[in-house]
Amino acid sequence: VVRDLTIDGGANDRAVLVRAGASMVLERAVLREGASPQGALVGAFGDLTVRGARLSDASGANGCVYIGDDARLDAHGLHVSNCTSTALGGALQVIGVDPVTLVGARLESNQADFGGGLSVGAQSSVTATGSWLSGNDATSEGGGAHVQAGGALTLVDSWAASNTSTVGGAVS
Repeated sequence: VVRDLTIDGGANDRAVLVRAGASMVLERAVLREGASPQGALVGAFGDLTVRGARLSDASGANGCVYIGDDARLDAHGLHVSNCTSTALGGALQVIGVDPVTLVGARLESNQADFGGGLSVGAQSSVTATGSWLSGNDATSEGGGAHVQAGGALTLVDSWAASNTSTVGGAVS
């Protein structure tokens, strides 16, 4: 359990890595200024539980938070802002993961080629409840969220506003 901790990556590396077979709980954590090809701030290949974390100001190729390879994410109160991906999922990239649960998430002011706020890959399923996708930008598709073929995104009592993209400003 990581609780009440601030980690500044200094734009040199990711702040948190959860390896396959491992698990981690982030509670009231602040992570900022990371850089890594898979998960500029968080790379999760195992089970990650989030309870009230703020992540910001990071850049990489595949999401500020990368959830992949049969990992699990259960996030309540995750706030990701000002992150940039040169490929998929400015705030959050999910690939090969089912299910991912977001409750009360805020993905704001992030940027990527596909899925400025969120990218959902094939064989992945994301359910966002009471969540907010706002001010995200994608240079190609899905300003708020991009769902690839074979992926699924369910938004329940959630909002997508002021997202921009050449195709699918809110969701593509």
